[in-house]
Amino acid sequence: YPHHQNALNIFGKTWVAAMPESSGLAAGNLAHMGGARVQWAANVIGGLAGKEILELGPFEGYDAYTFERLGATAVVSIENNMTNFLKCLVIKNIFGLRTTFLLGDFIKFLESGKSRFDVCWMSGVLYHMTDPIRLMRAASRVSDILFIWTHYYDDLVINADQEKKAPFRPNLNKTEKLEDRRIVLHYRSYGGRKGSNFSGGPDEHSFWLVKDDIMHVLNSLGYHRIVVGHDEPGHVHGPSCSIVALR
Repeated sequence: YPHHQNALNIFGKTWVAAMPESSGLAAGNLAHMGGARVQWAANVIGGLAGKEILELGPFEGYDAYTFERLGATAVVSIENNMTNFLKCLVIKNIFGLRTTFLLGDFIKFLESGKSRFDVCWMSGVLYHMTDPIRLMRAASRVSDILFIWTHYYDDLVINADQEKKAPFRPNLNKTEKLEDRRIVLHYRSYGGRKGSNFSGGPDEHSFWLVKDDIMHVLNSLGYHRIVVGHDEPGHVHGPSCSIVALR
């Protein structure tokens, strides 16, 4: 019988986000649609009502769901993973979202310089990039407010845990100089994990940055008010935090 649950079932057990309890639908187990990070960032920014938001890497569409419930006027959300893009369309259909989901390379979109937004939202994206500094530089072209949730490199934390340490390859690290500061990009291999539920970057590796280096890059791009929240050095997948950067 026709039902929204049928569309969710297309992707089976690959769902991460749980559906709102009031929906009566079943998907993943994590309460991402509760929007805790979005609520926190909205408080720092001064609300999302009336804002136009560009979201990079929406994964399963749960933040767009929260943006709209907090009054965002328009949301454009760009996803490069085909499976995740289709999941977002399922969420859009179930909850009647106005968000425009696009499939493609968001770096090309950012660097085209064709649009500006009140907020550029990057949750779970920076640590999947092979050039994270390029991403921040490109994002700075489209908005004076950036949100970043990311894992970051912490030598003491990561080297103290063999499981966290294993994917890193120090001999493949790169360096970049920015305003007389030497920034190390820490090479992290995906270890060949490229299944249908893989949600990393399109390459076989990414580069992680130290948290202070992320702040330095943002400062160099003119973001002089930076608020950090949800800082979890002991996160199971590696140290992580939320950042709101404002010009």
